[in-house]
Amino acid sequence: MRPRPRRTLSLPVQDGARRQATSRRVLAARPQEAASRPRPPAGDQGDPASCGDLEDRRRLGAWGHHRTRVREEADLRSCTPRTRRRGVSMDAAFRDAERVWRSSGDLDAAEALLALAGRSGAQELVAEVLDALVGPSSHVPPDERVVAAVLTTIAALPPDCRLMLAPVVDRLACAGSETATTRLREWWPPLGRIVGQSPSMRRVRALAARYARESHPVLLVGESGVGHEFIARAIHELGGRGELGIVHAAAFTDPLFLAELDQHTPHEGTLYLAYADPDERPTRAHELCRTRGSRLLVGTCREASDAGWRRELAQHPIEIPALRERFDDLRLLVSELLRRQGRTVSVPEACLTHLRGFEWGGNVRHLDMSLRRLLMLAGDDDPLEPAHWEHIQG
Repeated sequence: MRPRPRRTLSLPVQDGARRQATSRRVLAARPQEAASRPRPPAGDQGDPASCGDLEDRRRLGAWGHHRTRVREEADLRSCTPRTRRRGVSMDAAFRDAERVWRSSGDLDAAEALLALAGRSGAQELVAEVLDALVGPSSHVPPDERVVAAVLTTIAALPPDCRLMLAPVVDRLACAGSETATTRLREWWPPLGRIVGQSPSMRRVRALAARYARESHPVLLVGESGVGHEFIARAIHELGGRGELGIVHAAAFTDPLFLAELDQHTPHEGTLYLAYADPDERPTRAHELCRTRGSRLLVGTCREASDAGWRRELAQHPIEIPALRERFDDLRLLVSELLRRQGRTVSVPEACLTHLRGFEWGGNVRHLDMSLRRLLMLAGDDDPLEPAHWEHIQG
């Protein structure tokens, strides 16, 4: 016995004229829908229990929901554009705390807003409040209450969200806060190893923390010996990627360079191209990094404004200052280089004056080699006398 065929319902396809007529009917019905919105009952408009019948209570409940929605939309429109973009929970307490802080700017309002913003996940607002608390200058000694509020707020954040606030902690550390210095070295050890409190070095650390979370190429610009590879390693460690491959672009001819590039470019890691020029070699390295899912860091002694650089490299530079441009960091830098050689000494001011009298064409590398020679002449156990420093010739 044959099975009975299944019946299907075929709907007629509307042509263009019928679709336009349907759209006109829908548009004409919209004013009627607007007119039929729920309105409060004619009697008591306060308590639903005081309404006469069930229909009045239903109408009052619908009107209450509609009025609440309108009020929430008006509050959202009155809030700042940055708050609307964050997409966080826009409860009344959060909005009131933000308004109070923006109008007063005192520490109590900031602490109340930080407590609510941290629970709501508004990281951009947290960064804005902390940046306003610390201030742009690092020469003013910080208030201990401000330091405690900043560090407590950052410690409550997830570890992957703290890196964007590293410049805030860095300003506190440069202003003389020992607690902030300890937290900077504890949370971000690569940033703590970059020595210097001058504005140019604070900018280098801020850009390193900012670019570490991204995947675009970075151009490290500076004279020979300023520490291109040192900054590149810091960016790599902060980014949390895989392996780090290093290729010297100026050390090989074209066939050998391509072989070295293929051998040392990791998969899903970081490639550092040292001593590069604005030619086709950074371009080839960038194409290979794209293929293998790696990131490219380029160190160069040329200017970022040279015409040969590709746009992807030239628009994200980090300018590392020369040593003669940041003599304010000389005491910290000499103490750190001696500490890495196992010697903890206090550097006299007369010795620093002697060191400032040179140009230091080799920059930090030149200073490091001179201090190593100084330790060899002085011996491991002998204290460093002023006569020993006179052997240094920059």
